[in-house]
Amino acid sequence: MTTDLRVFSDPRSVAVVGASADPAKWGYWVARGALRGAHRRDVHLVNAKGAVIDGTASVRSLRELDHAPELVVLCAPATTVPAVIDEALGMGCKGFLGITAHIDVANGRPGLERELAARIRAAGARIVGPNCLGIYDAATDLDLVWGSFAPGQVAIVSQSGQLGLELAGLAAHAGLGISRFVSVGNQVDVAAPDLLDDLVHHDTTQVVVVYLESFAAGRDLVSVLARLREAGKPVIVLTVGASDASRDAARSHTGAMTASTDVVAAACAAAGAVLVETPAQAIDLAHLLLGSPLPQGRRVAIVSDSGGQGALAADTMARHGLLVPRLSADTTGRLGALLPTGAGVGNPVDLAGAGEQDLDTYSRVVDTILGSGEVDTVVLSGYFGCYGSDTPALVDRELAVVASLADSVRAHGRPVIVHSMSHDSDAVRHMRAQAVPTLHTIDAAARSIALATLLADRDGRQVGAVVPGGADVGEPVG
Repeated sequence: MTTDLRVFSDPRSVAVVGASADPAKWGYWVARGALRGAHRRDVHLVNAKGAVIDGTASVRSLRELDHAPELVVLCAPATTVPAVIDEALGMGCKGFLGITAHIDVANGRPGLERELAARIRAAGARIVGPNCLGIYDAATDLDLVWGSFAPGQVAIVSQSGQLGLELAGLAAHAGLGISRFVSVGNQVDVAAPDLLDDLVHHDTTQVVVVYLESFAAGRDLVSVLARLREAGKPVIVLTVGASDASRDAARSHTGAMTASTDVVAAACAAAGAVLVETPAQAIDLAHLLLGSPLPQGRRVAIVSDSGGQGALAADTMARHGLLVPRLSADTTGRLGALLPTGAGVGNPVDLAGAGEQDLDTYSRVVDTILGSGEVDTVVLSGYFGCYGSDTPALVDRELAVVASLADSVRAHGRPVIVHSMSHDSDAVRHMRAQAVPTLHTIDAAARSIALATLLADRDGRQVGAVVPGGADVGEPVG
């Protein structure tokens, strides 16, 4: 059996069985995506009626092809899948991507999916799925998935295809692209640890987000998460199991026996990964981790052009276990020289209108605080990011301040996190592109800093430690 998963990231040829000309069907979207990579690999469309799909002719069966496709995508009706697999194996195909669901039920044979997986493995081939949403790889122009992604640096491996799409959508909204997307489905053969391990040397991936309902291969998972972390690729984990309802839903969805979230959190700690609670938290944190230094402690300085927003930010940081220390007399003195009389300089720092008078005040104040060494992170909260949108004449000046903020981050090796009232101004887009993470709520900023600090704490720890109690992460609960 091959352990090389290249067939699922850069196959030499692909056949989409069940390709369709109907845009309402999976077979259409997968066929259309496959054709986007036709400049890199041979793409064959298989449709029982020989339909023309997006201008490309199809064949009626795999037997009509001159050569065996390396990867076969199964979008065909569930009752036909066993015969298609046998036909493909007879031709020498090496990989299967199983989109089709409910193969056991449709054929009236419980356990059929695993029988088919055993047949595939015995022939020296592999299968991802079935019941999965597909695969995307930006570096190799492999697009075998419902929907469309922008290329980037975030890899998503998800046991739920729909939740994986939500993660990708949130990433796009935050200006982040996808390096690889894999929906693992029922994992009858290739499982999440295998696919995650394949990301260790995936050059375009810088951050990994994984959603799993089952942790049956717990020790293998801890080991691979540790390897990703050692490779400089932080791992963000989403799971279920905190409630009876979620455990029941997981069993209904994929037949998964969930582990308690306490056990999963312990596994993440052992591996140097971090557990989050929602897709939005995962993407907020991924945004902070891409290109920005990790905070090396919990000390936060808040800079705001609003006294109210600064005070609220301080309370929010405290709720997330972060510290907002008073700055030294030396630092407050230097800040006082930059700001109007009566401006707050202790922390939070209130610009008291100085930003409106001179936009460069933002970068001067932030650089002064970063250079003091008295805090680990600076949060800039308020109106910055909106100036150019509201007053177009200020666009260039605001972008120059963005460049100065990025220079300060690089010079001092400490992150600056911006909480901006703007979603998508030129300044916000530039900050996100220049290692200055920009989030739309102060709560998201505080939570992300706290989680990033947790990751930094784990950087120096031994990874791959035994989970407390010696229990395997895959032990079912309840």
